[in-house]
Amino acid sequence: MIGGKINQALIERNWPDILRIAATIAAGTVAPSQILRKLASYSRQNELSCALREVGRVERTLFMIDWIMDADIRRRAQIGLNKGEAHHALKRAVNFHRRGEIRDRSGEGQHYRVAGMNPSPPSSSFGTR
Repeated sequence: MIGGKINQALIERNWPDILRIAATIAAGTVAPSQILRKLASYSRQNELSCALREVGRVERTLFMIDWIMDADIRRRAQIGLNKGEAHHALKRAVNFHRRGEIRDRSGEGQHYRVAGMNPSPPSSSFGTR
């Protein structure tokens, strides 16, 4: 969309390997991090890496088109950004008032104070870590 044309011939030449990588990740046979580590160990001009980069450019372009065309996606992203900004504003306010100090003497009290500043996923609870 913005960065010019993709190299379609490169993707076509490497399509079987791209499908093999996608199937391996989908099946859970090999961790994606291991595949990325292996690809990173090759030279930068590795044809498969270049083909995957081209596929990534196509995906990014499709996402940008969806972003531009769908107001709901932009609205949901803005809601998430607003929540994050409100959380950081609360942290700054508490930090300013308390001068960045946690004054609780007990470990449990310190844990509750820090947990209040950094919300954890709903499934976790105190003492299960």
